[in-house]
Amino acid sequence: MMIAFVYVLFTILILGIGVTLLVKRNGFMGLTAQQIHGVAMGFGIWFVILGIATGISLARYGEQPWPTTIFVVLATLSSTLLSMALSRKLFHK
Repeated sequence: MMIAFVYVLFTILILGIGVTLLVKRNGFMGLTAQQIHGVAMGFGIWFVILGIATGISLARYGEQPWPTTIFVVLATLSSTLLSMALSRKLFHK
């Protein structure tokens, strides 16, 4: 039961990141909409897809760890790539 609760929290977090990137494209972390548009759209859509896939996997497989963990690991790697892309936009103008 505890593993499923943690996966629900990850699903909410992943969807929250995706929706935030899609909605708040102007002035995100001090970047203009023109600078961040492609990064925000691409990663926003990707995080929403990962969040939905994590939720579906959790509903389908429940407490079995591997199917849902794959999506959580992909989201973790994607957030690392997002931070690298944003830092490049912020510090290499």
